[in-house]
Amino acid sequence: MGVRVTCLYELRGGTGSVRFGAERVEIVSVTPAPAYTVHAIDQRGPLEIEVELRSDDDGRSRLGAWWGDGPQERIEERAG
Repeated sequence: MGVRVTCLYELRGGTGSVRFGAERVEIVSVTPAPAYTVHAIDQRGPLEIEVELRSDDDGRSRLGAWWGDGPQERIEERAG
Protein backbone atom coordinates (compact mmCIF):
# COMPACT_ATOMS: atom_id res chain seq x y z
CA MET A 1 0.00 0.00 0.00
CA GLY A 2 1.29 3.47 -0.93
CA VAL A 3 1.40 6.76 0.89
CA ARG A 4 -1.89 8.10 2.28
CA VAL A 5 -2.41 11.74 3.26
CA THR A 6 -5.50 13.34 4.79
CA CYS A 7 -6.04 17.07 4.21
CA LEU A 8 -8.60 19.41 5.81
CA TYR A 9 -9.96 22.27 3.71
CA GLU A 10 -11.69 25.30 5.24
CA LEU A 11 -13.97 26.93 2.69
CA ARG A 12 -16.48 29.78 2.89
CA GLY A 13 -19.23 27.14 2.61
CA GLY A 14 -17.84 24.75 5.24
CA THR A 15 -15.06 22.25 5.79
CA GLY A 16 -14.08 19.12 3.96
CA SER A 17 -11.61 16.37 4.74
CA VAL A 18 -10.08 14.38 1.88
CA ARG A 19 -7.92 11.24 2.05
CA PHE A 20 -5.41 11.01 -0.80
CA GLY A 21 -3.56 7.95 -2.02
CA ALA A 22 -2.01 6.79 -5.28
CA GLU A 23 -4.83 4.21 -5.67
CA ARG A 24 -7.81 6.24 -4.39
CA VAL A 25 -8.98 9.73 -3.39
CA GLU A 26 -12.01 9.85 -1.11
CA ILE A 27 -14.07 12.20 1.05
CA VAL A 28 -13.70 11.57 4.77
CA SER A 29 -16.20 14.22 5.87
CA VAL A 30 -18.02 17.36 4.75
CA THR A 31 -19.55 19.84 7.21
CA PRO A 32 -21.49 22.78 5.75
CA ALA A 33 -21.20 26.24 7.30
CA PRO A 34 -24.38 27.91 8.61
CA ALA A 35 -26.74 28.76 5.70
CA TYR A 36 -24.93 26.30 3.37
CA THR A 37 -25.87 22.77 2.32
CA VAL A 38 -23.98 20.02 0.54
CA HIS A 39 -25.19 20.31 -3.04
CA ALA A 40 -23.10 17.54 -4.61
CA ILE A 41 -20.36 15.01 -3.91
CA ASP A 42 -19.08 13.57 -7.16
CA GLN A 43 -16.61 10.68 -7.23
CA ARG A 44 -15.21 11.23 -10.74
CA GLY A 45 -13.12 8.08 -10.70
CA PRO A 46 -10.83 6.44 -8.20
CA LEU A 47 -8.36 9.36 -8.21
CA GLU A 48 -10.65 12.43 -8.38
CA ILE A 49 -13.55 13.90 -6.39
CA GLU A 50 -15.52 17.13 -6.36
CA VAL A 51 -17.62 18.63 -3.57
CA GLU A 52 -19.97 21.60 -3.93
CA LEU A 53 -21.60 23.54 -1.08
CA ARG A 54 -24.31 26.15 -1.78
CA SER A 55 -26.29 28.75 0.13
CA ASP A 56 -29.78 30.12 -0.55
CA ASP A 57 -28.30 33.53 -1.48
CA ASP A 58 -26.27 31.98 -4.35
CA GLY A 59 -23.03 31.51 -2.42
CA ARG A 60 -20.95 28.58 -3.59
CA SER A 61 -17.81 26.73 -2.54
CA ARG A 62 -16.39 24.03 -4.77
CA LEU A 63 -13.47 21.75 -3.95
CA GLY A 64 -11.91 19.52 -6.57
CA ALA A 65 -9.27 17.06 -5.31
CA TRP A 66 -7.17 14.52 -7.18
CA TRP A 67 -3.93 12.57 -7.03
CA GLY A 68 -1.21 13.66 -9.46
CA ASP A 69 2.24 12.74 -8.09
CA GLY A 70 0.77 13.81 -4.73
CA PRO A 71 -2.33 15.58 -3.41
CA GLN A 72 -3.72 18.27 -5.73
CA GLU A 73 -6.69 20.57 -5.21
CA ARG A 74 -8.68 23.31 -6.90
CA ILE A 75 -10.90 25.62 -4.83
CA GLU A 76 -13.53 27.97 -6.25
CA GLU A 77 -15.47 30.36 -4.01
CA ARG A 78 -18.36 32.70 -4.82
CA ALA A 79 -19.94 34.94 -2.21
CA GLY A 80 -23.71 35.08 -2.05
